[in-house]
Amino acid sequence: MRKFKNLVMIGFCLLLVACQSEDLFTDAPVAAGEGNVNFTVSAPDLLQMTRATLGENSNSMHGGITNVDFAEYDLRYQLAVYRIDGEGENISYTQVISPQKKVVDSYQAVNYSLRLTPNRNYKFVVWADFVKQGTDTDLHYETGNFENITCIDDVDKQLNDESRDAYFTTEEITVGSDGVMKDLILKRPFAKLRVVATDWGVYNLEMPDNFKITYYGCKRFTNINAVTGLSEGTDLATDLTAVTEIYTGSIDKSQKDYALGYDKSVNNRTLTVDYLMTDATEQTPIHFKFEALDGTSLISSHDLKTDIPIQRN
Repeated sequence: MRKFKNLVMIGFCLLLVACQSEDLFTDAPVAAGEGNVNFTVSAPDLLQMTRATLGENSNSMHGGITNVDFAEYDLRYQLAVYRIDGEGENISYTQVISPQKKVVDSYQAVNYSLRLTPNRNYKFVVWADFVKQGTDTDLHYETGNFENITCIDDVDKQLNDESRDAYFTTEEITVGSDGVMKDLILKRPFAKLRVVATDWGVYNLEMPDNFKITYYGCKRFTNINAVTGLSEGTDLATDLTAVTEIYTGSIDKSQKDYALGYDKSVNNRTLTVDYLMTDATEQTPIHFKFEALDGTSLISSHDLKTDIPIQRN
């Protein structure tokens, strides 16, 4: 059994076209002119692979766009706009357009149209995540405050859930008289960690169906400020016995969750996936103890004491 971590970047493009007027959100395209901005949010074609989990294109290396079941989930976009005042240490952000939601039941482009006061500096913030089909309410992340987005799942609900994937971007733009045209890229605020077995079913070895992960001796990022792009967290104890949070997850031993990548091999099997919030720019090391169980019986335990570097995207 071995661990495998992979960082995947999911790209989105936003096309901005010039526009005009007061700080206002409108649900219809606005004409080109001073202060008017039209957004189109879309993704590269290569990401539009499948609409259902366990499909022929499912791959644990890829994220939620590929692996969630769109019969159960919708994709929710939220766009907020902040006016930038001051500079340097005195800079401040005032929200002039609250998060505007757009929900789609498959992975497709959405459009936003805005009227903003010209000749001002703004910060545009987009957050996209998965919600239960037919709803627009928070599922995995509390998004009421874009300056403090937190995961609301309990520790026994976080492993092996591709719908925990999410994407965001933040960019400063001056809206002038000539309008703006710029591509933005939505990026994952996480590193994706996979634990993969390469000896699944070999020599009739006992196969686990549930797992425990205990992170220790590292920083555990718990929330992100989507306006600044910075994550915050707490330092975990270096002594395993002092760590109280144990993340748990399970699999169906009779069926693989993914069809491609490492799982395409008969004896390879993805055991756990986790989306870990990370530092904005630097690699951060993690350490964790991994336990594999069959029911309540412990099959194997691995204490990964060496630094495992993770990085956003």
